[in-house]
Amino acid sequence: MTRDEAVDTLMRRLGNWPNTDLRDTIIAEMVVTIQDTLEQEPMFLPWFLLSEVYTGTTTAGEERLELPPRFLQEYEDGALYIVNTDGSKSPLVRDDLDVITSRYSGSGKPTHYDILGDYFILRKIPDDEYSIKIRFYQGDDSTLDGTYGDSNNVENVWLKWAANLVIAETGVVIASQYLQSERMAQMFMIQAEKAKNRLIAKDTLMQESNKQRYMEG
Repeated sequence: MTRDEAVDTLMRRLGNWPNTDLRDTIIAEMVVTIQDTLEQEPMFLPWFLLSEVYTGTTTAGEERLELPPRFLQEYEDGALYIVNTDGSKSPLVRDDLDVITSRYSGSGKPTHYDILGDYFILRKIPDDEYSIKIRFYQGDDSTLDGTYGDSNNVENVWLKWAANLVIAETGVVIASQYLQSERMAQMFMIQAEKAKNRLIAKDTLMQESNKQRYMEG
């Protein structure tokens, strides 16, 4: 579903609201909803936000390595890897910053890290350029900003996989803050909860299908 198709759907669900100027407001709030609500959800990020493998390079004498673009959080089934001279990869261990800075002083090949602000903090401090690889949850960088009918009328990953959730969450904001309709806001909240539950179920299926699971014992 493209951005403007999502806008049209929301306008219909608002009761075919006659004020077409509201369309650009919906677009602006849709962008905020995706970036500041859906992508900042602390307990759940869906499979379609998983990035490709990202490669960064350390700098000798610099403890920091900048986080990848649009970094949201680490992938729980992944790791931060350092590439060895033979091409193999070794996972770095994450621990509290005060622990790694006290236990792993000096320079050398990093084995541990923590995240502080916009950076990985590495220990030991790199003594050379090392390739660091990671797969992570990444915010969608498709641009939906703009006005109805412009060239940014695209389908981003949220509108591809979770259009109903985007529409419902945006509808809550429009109904409560712009139209000041508590009845419609409640309706959209119910729709958003149902859409989120469906997305969580789909995420579980996408991440577990065809995996072999064995009973211990």
